[in-house]
Amino acid sequence: VIMFVFFVMIVATVLFFHIIIFKSQTKAYYERAIQAVSQQSEAQIKQIQTEFAESQEQKVEFNSEEMSLIVFFGKDSISVNEVSLKLIKAFFEKHQLENRKKTITFKIVASKSPQTLEPVARKIALARMLNVRNVVIDYGFPASSADPKIIPGQEVQGSYDWVRIVIEDSK
Repeated sequence: VIMFVFFVMIVATVLFFHIIIFKSQTKAYYERAIQAVSQQSEAQIKQIQTEFAESQEQKVEFNSEEMSLIVFFGKDSISVNEVSLKLIKAFFEKHQLENRKKTITFKIVASKSPQTLEPVARKIALARMLNVRNVVIDYGFPASSADPKIIPGQEVQGSYDWVRIVIEDSK
């Protein structure tokens, strides 16, 4: 009986140390795997970010009744191109908004694409929204007049790549 208890004690001790070693090796393996995946994801995000540039696929649509305009971006674009800048300026001039700069507020809404990873889609929507907001600020409107908002994927004319500006008179 003493030899059997001694044998069980030695087996339990060996198993205890074996389990500790196995857990540490498994934990190290998972940490390396997670680090590799995160580095790969960061590399893909950086690659996607560097691919974004000015796109010629951009268009601007106006709705004079709602006093709004929508800038539709190409899938590879986050910045507002020269043609869109001229169209937005023409909209401001047509509605004589420059004369009422202090009494106007802008609601700027951007849509996140559900077809893209959540963090990437949010960054893209935010960059587009801020670029459009900067166009409004460049025309002399105060930054405090802009009310930015990002919404989950809402499709407008078959696209999730848009930013809408709604102009309100705050008299």
